[in-house]
Amino acid sequence: MTQRIFFAHANGFPSGTYRKLFDSLAPDYSVTCLDLHGHDPRFPVDDNWQSLVQELL
Repeated sequence: MTQRIFFAHANGFPSGTYRKLFDSLAPDYSVTCLDLHGHDPRFPVDDNWQSLVQELL
């Protein structure tokens, strides 16, 4: 059974930057990524990152 990992990075690199890492986790893990976290104007970066929490949900 494959376990799922949800990956949300905390830097300016797109999730695809980590593809080699994600591929190395297969077949035991399936990685789902949030690309460009913190770049959506609907979820601005604010104190305590509350808007970014909403983006993840």
